[in-house]
Amino acid sequence: MENTRGDHVVDLLSLLRAQHARLAGDLTGARTLLSPLASAEASLSVRHLAVPFLVEVLVEAGEIASADSMLSEHDFSRLMAGAQVTRPLFLAARGTVHLAAGRFRGAIEDFLSCVRLPVTEMMAHSAVMRRRGLAALAAAGAGGRERLVATLAAQEEEAALAWGSPAYVGWALYVRAMVEQPTGTTRLLDDAIDLLDIARSRAGLASACYELGSRLAASGDETAAKEKLERAGRLARQIGNRTLSEKAQAALCELAQNGQPPPLTVQEVKIAELARAGYSNKQIAESLFLTVRTIEFHLSNVYRKLQISGRRELTDGL
Repeated sequence: MENTRGDHVVDLLSLLRAQHARLAGDLTGARTLLSPLASAEASLSVRHLAVPFLVEVLVEAGEIASADSMLSEHDFSRLMAGAQVTRPLFLAARGTVHLAAGRFRGAIEDFLSCVRLPVTEMMAHSAVMRRRGLAALAAAGAGGRERLVATLAAQEEEAALAWGSPAYVGWALYVRAMVEQPTGTTRLLDDAIDLLDIARSRAGLASACYELGSRLAASGDETAAKEKLERAGRLARQIGNRTLSEKAQAALCELAQNGQPPPLTVQEVKIAELARAGYSNKQIAESLFLTVRTIEFHLSNVYRKLQISGRRELTDGL
């Protein structure tokens, strides 16, 4: 049964609160508000707004399987056929799920269809606003469409600059970094993070920090990589994105393992044990038929690998 006029107003206010919560990075709060509005109990007009909003929130939270289930549960093709005015919302939301799930061709089709539609009144939905950038990411993922990727990324940046929002411009720079410089160079990501920081866009910041941390780790800058990955994980936990939080933690663990010194060789263990037992370098050299200089070289490696300053710090259990 359709809601009364009073209930309808309350539902619309809940939609606005949900959008505010999402923009503030409170994905859990947004999901709590949107879930009842996307159910069969809500009016059809409210449902047509709540369903694509909820799908976007689920994707931002890294819950791709749940978002995918909503595509089947609500039959987006049927919903789009029945409500032309909200068609851009459903196309953008479905394309977002396809992109997150790695179904790049489906994502390209949905986002380009969204680009071709008049969407002025629908720009409040971030996936609709960012449709060209999302299409660029999808085309880059599919491969072989470099001209389309470059065109879409440039159009996204142009639209972002015209809009003037730090969050939107930061997003556009993130897209350029992903499609124009997928590895190595970090300048665009640095600029994107600065703008997203100003906008306090926690979801965008989490993704950008993770990407920058991964690139810094690959380049060997472990200190800077650790700082960015830790921030990405912290932001992901704050917004309720468990998937990204786990990815950041896994990257930090890999970084820690890569930073571990190699184990002592058999020869180094022998020499270290003799040094710990009180033998001088000359005595160790004579017992192992090696030169004193060779013993000094091996002991230097032992100290470096064990991160100690000298033989006095050698302990049992080498």
